[in-house]
Amino acid sequence: MVMRIHSMRSGIVRGAVFLAYAMGLCVATLAYEKDLNTAFPNKEFKIQVVEGEDIYRAEWTYTNPYELPLVVEKVDSDCGCLEVEVDSNKQVKKGESGKIVAGFAPGARQGLQRILLKVHFVGYHKPVELIFMAKIPAPVEVSVQELKWTAQNRKQTQIVDVTTGTSEDFKMMELNGLPKGLFTIKTETVKKMRHYRLYITPTGKAKPGIQYLHICTDSREPIFQVLEVYLRVE
Repeated sequence: MVMRIHSMRSGIVRGAVFLAYAMGLCVATLAYEKDLNTAFPNKEFKIQVVEGEDIYRAEWTYTNPYELPLVVEKVDSDCGCLEVEVDSNKQVKKGESGKIVAGFAPGARQGLQRILLKVHFVGYHKPVELIFMAKIPAPVEVSVQELKWTAQNRKQTQIVDVTTGTSEDFKMMELNGLPKGLFTIKTETVKKMRHYRLYITPTGKAKPGIQYLHICTDSREPIFQVLEVYLRVE
């Protein structure tokens, strides 16, 4: 009788341990799979570069919505010009806030710079993607790099301004890269040698996908002789 009771108790204990283990794995798995994007109220940071400043500070704040403390494991950047400060020992508990801080050195770069950061947190499978954008004066600039049309605004005309951010004049020579008949493009000279405007409208033949508009100029610098704008139809 005593042995039977002992056996029953052992079975109950083993069952309890197994259940606790299974629940622990379940909780851990849920924690790993949770989306941390909601922890960041703003995932884009934009700056306008001006003369006389060598280093710019970028900062993203986040608040931990979960029970598991947040610890930054590492941050990957696709440009060495953006140096990220990481405190791997700091734990951000539920309801508390933390920061991702980076320093940007423009160097000799010109035009619109878009840098992707991937923030990896301990215990979470998916990194959070942050965007850093810097507008640096350039001989030729476009107001946007991507235009997007959805089913709701499929026939809407959108505008791209082509300007100079320096004292250098330029001419817009031609537009190419697009298959014929997908878009209508009207051009306007707002200010000769300084500012051109494009009015772009999809036609009924434009199907979902991405097309690439090449804006050709006579800029002295080869990198600004062909600028690309993405035309996305959804």
